Amino acid sequence: MTEKRALTKFLRCVECSDVQEAKQAIQLMYKWETIDVCDALELLSPLFQSEEVRAFAVSVLERADDEELQCYLLQLVQAIRFERSDRSRLSQFLVERALRNIELASYFRWYVNVELTDHVYNTRYHSTYSLLEESMSKLPPGVNGEDGSKLWQSLVRQTELTAQLCTITREVRNIRGNTQKKIDKLKQLLSEILSELTYFEEPLRSPLTPSVIIKGIVPGESSLFKSQLNSLRLAFRTEDEGTCKVIFKKGDDLRQDQLVVQMV
Repeated sequence: MTEKRALTKFLRCVECSDVQEAKQAIQLMYKWETIDVCDALELLSPLFQSEEVRAFAVSVLERADDEELQCYLLQLVQAIRFERSDRSRLSQFLVERALRNIELASYFRWYVNVELTDHVYNTRYHSTYSLLEESMSKLPPGVNGEDGSKLWQSLVRQTELTAQLCTITREVRNIRGNTQKKIDKLKQLLSEILSELTYFEEPLRSPLTPSVIIKGIVPGESSLFKSQLNSLRLAFRTEDEGTCKVIFKKGDDLRQDQLVVQMV
């Protein structure tokens, strides 16, 4: 029991249908050398159905700081589908940590939001999404006077912004001709039909860097890449009067890219 990396292998061998064997395994689990956070992820896979084992994994995750937790956040959101209840300990833990860190909250909301369209697990993710909304809305005003309700609305407006950017991407792709014609269309949209994107009614947090408050798109500094997907290269005006440049790409599932990068 001094080899911490052996715990997951040991638990895989336990015959859960044997009540006595499962009980003894749980007792040994708590006496085992403390495992690392990355090993706790395995205990949240569909291979482990025991609520006690999964709760133990969450207790290990509680030791992780926000930076480490963010590295595994996408996998943890995926693991919610393997829990045995809609408001599991894992869901509650992730919501609690999200309330303490706006970056975690923003990424967590996005990851859960994507899963709302899952035909099999959408009820479970709707429950988690509602828990996050309810909990955040109750937060008192922070140092900048922004209470939980305003904070939540700022995160929700990220979805509205990306929907508008998807519209722009679609319009630009429909333009026949060279890249310059598409760039001209982009700037036309920002100066006419979608001019409200140049100055937001209410500032919102950048979906990529939630600590940065953005106020609108700078048309003169925005363009697009010469590629099949016509990715947008956008410059956003920030609250501190600077600019924040981002790439908006519609058509690829970036979650897969994130997982590959983490594996590398």
